[in-house]
Amino acid sequence: MKKHLSLILVSILFALVLSACGEDSLQSLSLTNNLGSDLYELYAASSEVSDWGNDRLEGETLAEGHTTTLNFDKDTHVGLFDIYAVNTDDYLYSFYDLNITNDATIELTYDDDICIAIVTSKMGEETTVIGTVEG
Repeated sequence: MKKHLSLILVSILFALVLSACGEDSLQSLSLTNNLGSDLYELYAASSEVSDWGNDRLEGETLAEGHTTTLNFDKDTHVGLFDIYAVNTDDYLYSFYDLNITNDATIELTYDDDICIAIVTSKMGEETTVIGTVEG
């Protein structure tokens, strides 16, 4: 009985350790859609890679004025990122070489025919990147 109880306790401890490692292995950033319309596709990847990867919205829609959290593995290079978004009218927005840090916020905006990404670090430092729009 003691052996069985010990095995259960070790299993629970192991599961807790793995759970904690999973949380620590992620870095995240918040992205707000202020482009003027809903987004139905969103891709974000390190500027160092050529593959956009999977749609970060996973079939959901990011409504105008709403925010989503993007999670990346800790192994993902924190630094320059590219973002590609598609709105419900099939306009394509591209932003390149955004300097991203863990826990940064990104606001995507569109005004006077210019799309802009405003990146704010957790220290409050702001950088602006002008993007392109096609469609």
